[in-house]
Amino acid sequence: MKIGRKTIFRPPKKHNLLIVLVGRSGAGKNSFVKAMELEDYQYEITGRIKRQLKEKGQSVNHETIQPIMHRLYGENPYWQIPQILNELREKGFLIVNGSRSFLEIEKLIKSCPLALVVEIRANALARRKRLGLRDGTSKLEFKKIESDEMKVTPLAKILQDDFVDVVITNNGSLEALEKKAKNFALLLSSLKGV
Repeated sequence: MKIGRKTIFRPPKKHNLLIVLVGRSGAGKNSFVKAMELEDYQYEITGRIKRQLKEKGQSVNHETIQPIMHRLYGENPYWQIPQILNELREKGFLIVNGSRSFLEIEKLIKSCPLALVVEIRANALARRKRLGLRDGTSKLEFKKIESDEMKVTPLAKILQDDFVDVVITNNGSLEALEKKAKNFALLLSSLKGV
């Protein structure tokens, strides 16, 4: 069976399935979700902040998003969980894209009997090139992003192999990632009888 534009994803009927998609900036998380054609089932961690910045006419980039996210998670590491769980209940399936909070992910896993942590992994060169093309990120800006992700946020702790359930490597072409994403979507669709 091929996954195409006319394929309709149906979430599992008996359980709420939660996918927590993690990875460093530029690894390909958004491209992966888009290729699965499951954007309607996505909860983007920075989505609310991006919308607020756009409404105010401000730039949407690492320098504007990260300070807000650090402040909010510092005040309450679980601030997004009620909204995430509400969407999961409504949809029966949800992809939480881009969490940088170990406590948040840990709480989500404990709250959902059927949860899977999936890492999209890419090497530094591939990520730097992608961020340069996507956002115009310079080498210096990339170094700052790398430092923030691995020293300011607990991303290093999240990306430990014993915490991540599935690793999808994305050092190649967009077409290769799209093929992996479609296969993953097919696998998820097969769970509807769980």
